[in-house]
Amino acid sequence: MNVLSGSILFWALAALACTVALALVLPGLMRRRAQPGMAQRAANVDVYRDQLRELEAEHAQGRLDADEFAAARRELAARLAGDALDPAVPADAPPAAASRRGLGYGLTLAFPLAALGLYFVFGTPAALTARPAAHPAGMAGAGHDFGALVERVERKVEANPDDAEAWVMLAKSYGVMQRWGEAARAYEKAAVLLPGDAAVLSGHAEALALGNAGRVDDAAMVWVRRALAADPNDMKGLELAGFRALDDRDYARAHDYFSRLHAQLPPELPYAQDILGVREEAARLAGLAPETAVMPAPADREAAAQIAGKVDIAPGLRAQLRAEDVLFVFARAAAGGPPVAAIRARAGDLPLAFTLDDSAAMNPGNVLSAHERVNLVARISKSGGPIAASGDLEGELPDVKIGTRNAVILIERVRP
Repeated sequence: MNVLSGSILFWALAALACTVALALVLPGLMRRRAQPGMAQRAANVDVYRDQLRELEAEHAQGRLDADEFAAARRELAARLAGDALDPAVPADAPPAAASRRGLGYGLTLAFPLAALGLYFVFGTPAALTARPAAHPAGMAGAGHDFGALVERVERKVEANPDDAEAWVMLAKSYGVMQRWGEAARAYEKAAVLLPGDAAVLSGHAEALALGNAGRVDDAAMVWVRRALAADPNDMKGLELAGFRALDDRDYARAHDYFSRLHAQLPPELPYAQDILGVREEAARLAGLAPETAVMPAPADREAAAQIAGKVDIAPGLRAQLRAEDVLFVFARAAAGGPPVAAIRARAGDLPLAFTLDDSAAMNPGNVLSAHERVNLVARISKSGGPIAASGDLEGELPDVKIGTRNAVILIERVRP
């Protein structure tokens, strides 16, 4: 490369660097405020990590056998992927203030000039006309993105094709990336190793359907039938079978599938209400008599599926609070297991009124309203994450009935 071309390349790269820097800075000044749903998503990811640690601990203690542990890990991975893809609902926020826009415009002009001046003061302008010395090529940083994780799982199944759990994880990962053809092939491999696993069989059917513009064709129905033969209550299998029956105009059969599916869902879930609507339409088209199930009023249902109360800290521990400490409030099933609901707040807000309901659920299939009693835990995390650590402050209220309105959790001990 000659000196002239090297200079041109330098100035082109400098201009590109300024453009990239402005592209990173200006959107923060010009855009609307961030969406509030992201804080809940961050809390969910933290709690998922906590659940995985607890599953590993229970497995190590012998409370979960190998099959139960593997199934729980698969379910947890699927929930985490679904949550990561669930878009936050944007809030109605005012446009950026004029002062912020002015600052953005000022930076657009000042940033390149300042960079140029600093280079001539502190840099090496003479290098633009010097002959370049040989140097080793730099290595690009490895990005820990989802694609890299998928590649790791791909290598894992290549090294061990008999790892059924890895095939299931790979299939679900392909589904997250909407690579339905590859997801279907991975599910097919998993089904060979797990021929009686209804979730794997119906997952294969779903991948085939979504790869076919959402149409549940004959090939997908082969796997739906196998799934329902393995487990007549497999929810994904019932849903796919119901929509296929609607396509076939077999409305009575569709009504049967959707009735069996709806019977397994907590009625407060939006998904359950959607399925109920489809079931009622199938009943109308089939000429069936409408079902008149007596449902509690919405306000009664909402109150019945909540636990409300207050979290406070013992006076002797209040001096240990720091401004950056984070408070987590969990509800766990009375029999144990991962949290069914969780919220995150600032420890500095104590005493804090709280409400736990199905909107704080970690798994749409395991919501607070599906339980009669739970154990409540309040933890002040010194690290900012929900994983229990030495020095965290905790309190617990066991055996709380769903619908309780005056629960009091007192944080009164320090974890050793």
